[in-house]
Amino acid sequence: MILGSILFGIAFLVGLFGVVLHIMLLVKLFKHGGAGLGILGIFCGPFTFIWGWMKSNQFGMKKLMTWLTIAIIVSAIAYAAGAAAFFSDPDVRKNIKVNGQQLDQIPSEADTKKLIEEAQKELEKATKEEK
Repeated sequence: MILGSILFGIAFLVGLFGVVLHIMLLVKLFKHGGAGLGILGIFCGPFTFIWGWMKSNQFGMKKLMTWLTIAIIVSAIAYAAGAAAFFSDPDVRKNIKVNGQQLDQIPSEADTKKLIEEAQKELEKATKEEK
């Protein structure tokens, strides 16, 4: 659980760094692309990111875009690793309920397949009896 918390903290800090870089990119977008593209960039982050890479050489934003890309990738990996570490902890799994069932009590894939096969056999049996 401690590892998960550390990874979430790293992901948060790197994500915060990414937000600062994104704001810097938005300033460049407003400056070089105008108000229309700037407003679009506020509401559509992927547009801003793509625009930044397309114009990175023209407006000297290569370092900014490289660091923003690294921040996005590292943050995503840290969040995923943190979630994996957090949810693999047995103490956490005991306390999670999914649809009213403890997570450890949810049937495995093999158990689910057996239940489906049994239900199919009962259905076939019932349809034969109707005929």
